[in-house]
Amino acid sequence: MQVLKHIIPYQKQSDSFYIAFIGDTHIGHRTVDWPTLKRVLNWIKENNAYWIFMGDAAHAIAPHPNERRFDLDELDPQFLTPEQQYKKVYELLEPIRRQGLMILTGNHDDVLRRRHYHDFVDALAYKLGVAYAGYDGFLRLVFKRGRHQQRLDIYAHHGYYGGRTKAGKINRLTDMANLFEADVYAMGHVHEIDYTTNVRLYVDSRLHVQEKVQHFLVTGGFIRGYVPNCHTYIERRMLRPTRLGSIALRFWPETRKIEVIEI
Repeated sequence: MQVLKHIIPYQKQSDSFYIAFIGDTHIGHRTVDWPTLKRVLNWIKENNAYWIFMGDAAHAIAPHPNERRFDLDELDPQFLTPEQQYKKVYELLEPIRRQGLMILTGNHDDVLRRRHYHDFVDALAYKLGVAYAGYDGFLRLVFKRGRHQQRLDIYAHHGYYGGRTKAGKINRLTDMANLFEADVYAMGHVHEIDYTTNVRLYVDSRLHVQEKVQHFLVTGGFIRGYVPNCHTYIERRMLRPTRLGSIALRFWPETRKIEVIEI
């Protein structure tokens, strides 16, 4: 885990900023939905959006005596090796690297690190010039206009959950508020797009009761299930199809208004 801070200057009271959460791209899997992935990346570029990468950049499953997940039928012939897969991830992210805020690793990425003693995601982040946080990161964004400043705290975690229900995924996500106090919580891993909010009350310095709205985001993925002529773990496990893509925030520093957008 890393604790990071990023200062973002702005000029007008009406200014707003986009922050996209993209992850679980699984480059190297045969059923990656390329049109959806390219649409999301183009949206980030066109809107000059900041972005956080949520882990599992590559499918990253290589032959190994202890690797039960390996299935040659699931691999994209263009990207058979981890080296090819992470090279493609770099090519996808390089045009938007200047807007990158933080990169997380995922469970697929981390198996390679532990088994082969090389952290491909750390190397990717270094090459892109984006902060590498590990499995989870706490990011404080400070928006500054003259002497006025407003902060937005984001706690992002790749995620850890093995259940099937949407309610279970949301419960796992909202449990993150028990770990850190933040404005936004983001979780990947479950290949789902979803979000919810929670209102917390507090008493300010003038003894006024105030509300704090916390936003909880499940950040999506790009593997399509039930593709003809392709046998994958999605069918074998009878997993439910999910909406593909990513999720983003639009944040107005002056009012602290947050709008959630599916991309």
